Amino acid sequence: VIDAALDMLQYINPTFSYHGLFTADELVRIRDALPGIYIVNSLDAADVQPGNIGHWVVLLVNEDRQTRKRHCIFYDSLATEPYVLNVHIDMFIANHFPNYAHCTYPVQSDTSIACGYFCLTFCYFVIAENLSLNDIMNKFSRNNYYENEMFVRRLCYHVFYLS
Repeated sequence: VIDAALDMLQYINPTFSYHGLFTADELVRIRDALPGIYIVNSLDAADVQPGNIGHWVVLLVNEDRQTRKRHCIFYDSLATEPYVLNVHIDMFIANHFPNYAHCTYPVQSDTSIACGYFCLTFCYFVIAENLSLNDIMNKFSRNNYYENEMFVRRLCYHVFYLS
């Protein structure tokens, strides 16, 4: 579902690259973090089991056109630091992006299973509306997680036809 939705977004803005879905341990195979979107599950491949699907996050890699320097936005709707989430995610970011931007407060309840919707919403706002992380975070309530979840579910329903 996430693959199909992000393929749809590439029609809106074909300059964006979607590099695929990864488990955390698969990030070590990426030698050169090219600009674009990487959707990452917090679990290693061996840990993904029925009923234990992990948590989805986004790594957005941008490149400055003048300096050619790449930078990363780590989007986690729970605002978990990479080193807490998974050592492979933390190592990938540390090896490629010593300075990175990330969410400073959660917009999703830790009891919610809608992290995929939050990831798709982030990607939509970046690709279709060219919003910054700060602008995206300002679209969410800091204390009403139910409202935030209804917002992302409605957006995904209308944009991606997801129920």
